[in-house]
Amino acid sequence: MIPVHNLVHMLAYAWRDELPHVTRQALPSTPLHTVGEVLAWLFLLETKRLLRQGLDHDYVEVADELRLPRGRIDVDRTIGRLLKPTQRLACVVDERDADVVVNQCVAAALQAIVREHGANALLHNRAHDLRARFAGVRVVPLTNRLLATALGEHQHPRYRAALRLASLWFNRCVPTPRSASRPIAWPDANDVAMRALFQAFVRGFCQVWRLPGVTLAHKTEWSEFVDPSGHVPGLWTDVTLHGPARDLVIECKFSESCLSEHHGRSLYDSNHWRQLLVYVEQTRRNRQQPCTGVLLYAQNTAQ
Repeated sequence: MIPVHNLVHMLAYAWRDELPHVTRQALPSTPLHTVGEVLAWLFLLETKRLLRQGLDHDYVEVADELRLPRGRIDVDRTIGRLLKPTQRLACVVDERDADVVVNQCVAAALQAIVREHGANALLHNRAHDLRARFAGVRVVPLTNRLLATALGEHQHPRYRAALRLASLWFNRCVPTPRSASRPIAWPDANDVAMRALFQAFVRGFCQVWRLPGVTLAHKTEWSEFVDPSGHVPGLWTDVTLHGPARDLVIECKFSESCLSEHHGRSLYDSNHWRQLLVYVEQTRRNRQQPCTGVLLYAQNTAQ
């Protein structure tokens, strides 16, 4: 299998804007053996950074019965209370509170790590200590719907890295009713999120290390072809590097094996080759200069 520590290297390039401080040195001295453990550790580091900066607060609507008017008076409830000698008004107040969806999501992920990594004392204890610092934040179940809602809260951008790590970890390590456990070995051809992460890593690497005068692109156009129906798909490459004298098209493939058996022979996937050849040929025609193609697999060490 691919060493799980390589995941840190991938994240450092794929999410370099959100995780600029993540390096191999961020890993603990205690060995981490699975993808889930590495993701959990990185999530704990991000959570610790969030707590250092202070949790975000937002206005939360609170309904209560008060002796003095405050906020908006709930007329219906107040009239109902006039029938009883409570001497209180029913009010609705907007309070600044940390019990908002992004904090609920982070706290839920911490609680899940405590539960799922009980055998790893480092992760279990660190997650338990961090969860204790979310006093006043409700305990809610961690679900993909909650994660999607939290990631959609654009007024909390500094939470994005922690939430994306929580999502990667959750969809790899937490048991579901349909399966006894989630896969933690990789590469897995059905793992859409990790496939996208691998592509983002290659793009980020090329962006950082490209030579002067080389530009990065992700699309090429059909040459000498008109599609009035609009049904022909566009040519979206994973990475295209345009140089002054030569172009390079890179197609990233994230699968359990780059070879398959065909009549007793181990061959590369013909669909991958045809796809790359189309991209290379169309780029060469459009740019009127040589173009080279590369099929880049997240290789298993057994291959």
